Order: sequence, then C-alpha cells, then structure tokens
Amino acid sequence: MPRVYMAGKMLPDWRQQLVPEWSKVPLGQVVPMRDGWTYGGPWVVPPPRHHGDALRQWREGLERADAVFCWVTDVRAFNTLVEIGAALAWGLPVGVYGPATDLQQALPEWWLVQALCPDVAPMPSVVDAWERFRAWAGTRWARPPGLRQGA
Repeated sequence: MPRVYMAGKMLPDWRQQLVPEWSKVPLGQVVPMRDGWTYGGPWVVPPPRHHGDALRQWREGLERADAVFCWVTDVRAFNTLVEIGAALAWGLPVGVYGPATDLQQALPEWWLVQALCPDVAPMPSVVDAWERFRAWAGTRWARPPGLRQGA
C-alpha cells in the first residue's frame, strides 16, 4: 500500500476527515486508510513537546513516504513550505491543494511551489482534494510504492 505524508498545519484538524483516528496514532506508526493508502505522518507529538521529537517524526514520515498530500489553510504555513521543499528534494510526488480562498491568497507568494509541484489546485473540500490527489499521484511513482527507505 502506498504511504502518504499529509503536509499542512496541524490545526484546524482537517486530517480527521481522511484518517478518522490520525491524532491517536502512536509516533512513527502507520495506519491503513479505507482507500488502499497508508497514513504515514505527521504525528501528534505528545507533551512535553520538544522540537527534537517533532523534527524526528517529521523526517521519518517524509523519508518513508511514497507521496505527499498538502492541504493549505493558511498562507503563513512556513513549516508546510519546508515540508514541500524537502519532499521535492527527495524526489517525492507532491500535490498542493486548499480551499479556493486560502490557496488563491497564497499562490501569488507561492509562485515557486506552483512552478515545482505538478499538481496545485484550489478545491472545494479536503475530501475532493484527496480524491484528485489519489488519481494524480498514483501515476507518478518515482519507484513502486512501499520501496522507500525504511518502508
């Protein structure tokens, strides 16, 4: 099963719509999704939160991912930009989506994201974006899903 890393701000909790138990998944564990994909990060870092813990879970999630789904709900999502850049540097397919108003506000400033990510689109909902991403990413594997480092 392909493993997806879901980049984007942690709040509001949009991941719950795609992976109902995502916030309860232990650090580093994956959870099967109902559509044949596996959720592989990020994870909620329990208190006490340390930047080192968050960095480790972020890196582990991206290194083991087959693709990155990004939901943009805030144009100031600076860590999301880092996630996108790292994923692209590691050769992962990255799809960037968001509510029309939020993404359209971000796009003038995110011109480089638009230039480097082959699928960037405003979408009516995170569920619609996920359906688009699944269809798009499934045709763009750099290697067969599940063969990434540590998978």
